[in-house]
Amino acid sequence: MAAMMHAIVTGGSSGIGYAIVRQLLGDGYRVTVIALGDAALSALADSESSRSGDLRTEPADVSDPFAVERAVQRAVADGGRCDLLVTSAGIGGAGRFLELGNTEFERHMTVNYLGTLYPVRAVAPSMMERRAGTIVLISSFAALLGVYGYSAYAPPKYAVRGLAETLRTELRPHGIHVACAFPSDVDTPMLAAAHATMPPETRAIAGSAGRHSPERAAAAILRGVRRGKSRIFCDRRSAVLARFIELAPAIVRFLVDRKVRKVAASTAEAKR
Repeated sequence: MAAMMHAIVTGGSSGIGYAIVRQLLGDGYRVTVIALGDAALSALADSESSRSGDLRTEPADVSDPFAVERAVQRAVADGGRCDLLVTSAGIGGAGRFLELGNTEFERHMTVNYLGTLYPVRAVAPSMMERRAGTIVLISSFAALLGVYGYSAYAPPKYAVRGLAETLRTELRPHGIHVACAFPSDVDTPMLAAAHATMPPETRAIAGSAGRHSPERAAAAILRGVRRGKSRIFCDRRSAVLARFIELAPAIVRFLVDRKVRKVAASTAEAKR
């Protein structure tokens, strides 16, 4: 009998990560979730899947490289080699550039970029030794287009995109498949929190690529992994829009700038 595949999912206690965990369990994977040791992770640890032994949880802050390394070591010791890594841990938020403090920019870079880098560095050596494995980095559609109000959130997601593209080239000769997912707005607690501080201009732009449930986003991401895709989008609309951004950036910038002007004018009129 073939050995059960082992997946490690960071940020798997909520949002897209949680939906990916549920679908992987349904597909017969053994799954380890690495996430902050909060109520959501505790609930996951008490779930039926955890009691059956198919699901394990490891509390760790992904922005701490030593904590991540220890969590991965424990995950491998208990669940076996890591066949699939999905880096879904991250934070959201929005606000105008000059209204945000330095700590906000630092926090986004530390969690969203370094919190992606550290788990990859923890699993890549063993994958290289085996010449097998899959790494999926969750970026964002905001990594394809400069969005008003995302000056703290988007740059680390651009960095994740760059990391994925570099790793794809570097790790492919070692038998490792690297994919990057670019979900647009997904109904998650992170998006709800971002809406609390989101300028109206951001709301007008951010919805252009559509909104999805975490389950739909997870299904699209895992389907892309099965098909060996290196760039994964949640639906055809997002894929077409991403292609348009690449082929006609000047037109996209013109349309975005026009929308920002309209929203700003409407907001100013409402205040009179």
